[in-house]
Amino acid sequence: MKTDKSRIKGSILVFVLALIVFISVLSVRLMKETTQELKHASQFYYRDDLRTYAYSALDLVVGVINEFKVSKGKLEADQAWVFPVRYAQDYCNLSLSQGVFGNEVKLGFEVSIIPEWSKFPLHDLKDNSLASLFSTYVNINGGGGFDMLEEDGRPFMESFKDWEDDDNEEREDGAEVDYYDRLNPNYFPPNSKIESLREFQWIKGFGKNENYGSGGIFFDEIGAETQGFKMFQDSFSILNRTMINPVNCSVSLLRTLARDEKEFSDLMEARNDPEDQKYFYQLVNEMISKYGIRSTMEVKVFRVLVKVNRGKSFFKLNAIFSTDLGSTNRSSVNRASNNKNSKELPRSDWNKKYNYPFRVLAITEN
Repeated sequence: MKTDKSRIKGSILVFVLALIVFISVLSVRLMKETTQELKHASQFYYRDDLRTYAYSALDLVVGVINEFKVSKGKLEADQAWVFPVRYAQDYCNLSLSQGVFGNEVKLGFEVSIIPEWSKFPLHDLKDNSLASLFSTYVNINGGGGFDMLEEDGRPFMESFKDWEDDDNEEREDGAEVDYYDRLNPNYFPPNSKIESLREFQWIKGFGKNENYGSGGIFFDEIGAETQGFKMFQDSFSILNRTMINPVNCSVSLLRTLARDEKEFSDLMEARNDPEDQKYFYQLVNEMISKYGIRSTMEVKVFRVLVKVNRGKSFFKLNAIFSTDLGSTNRSSVNRASNNKNSKELPRSDWNKKYNYPFRVLAITEN
């Protein structure tokens, strides 16, 4: 009897110990999941909080740039405003360094000015110029040289023009409603100016829409950006108009404009030599004048990128401004109005009311 009782007590003890172990494991698992959920929720909380800091940083940058605009009467690319954070730290005793906004947390800030003013104005180019420039990216993706043959780029130019024009008359190598309606899935051209350079992925010849076995000159068969599109994005703008500032021309643009290896080499050598800057501007002027584009030292359009992070949480802000308060430089902003003849919109009531120093052309978050 005693032996049976001892066995029963031993079994109960083992059961209790197993139950304690099970509850302990379960508790640890629940605590781990709860901690992960709290971290996940806090990231969204921080992101909303970081949005405020990002716009505060943007206001500081706009304030610095406006100070130069007011004092000098205009913006030029060789002024210190292109380093707004450094200027604010050195001359205004303001900083976006770690932990400045509030003492309770440490924040990381990245602020950069993208030289939109030094990009080629896409919508100011004539058909033959577009065809020649598009041919450059055909050769680049194919590993070719500097050949700029208009006939190689004409099919791409015609597809692009058909995408933007307000009729359904298909050019010889272009594409209109009938073409896009046959795709799977099908869609239709907007028949107005493109809103973003990434819109090229939907245009015949530029993306993977023609058939899913091959890609285009800007996007490959899985929709990834090609080397040609990366160069194109660094070289062209749908916001800048008529003139470009040669000071900050990208290497991609110089490579696009150069007719051969020697011309490209001469451009880079002159650009990198401080004593040859006048010669560099002369070379650039000669090249862009062939496309009906003029150079200027004045900055009309600029882009500000702001990134704020706290731990793993981050918030990105991309804002594009124009110094022209009288009219917008963006000819495509009126797509929603369906007014095909209108090229510009008046300054907004909000912009007037708050006397904002620049016209806001576009703002995107994250």
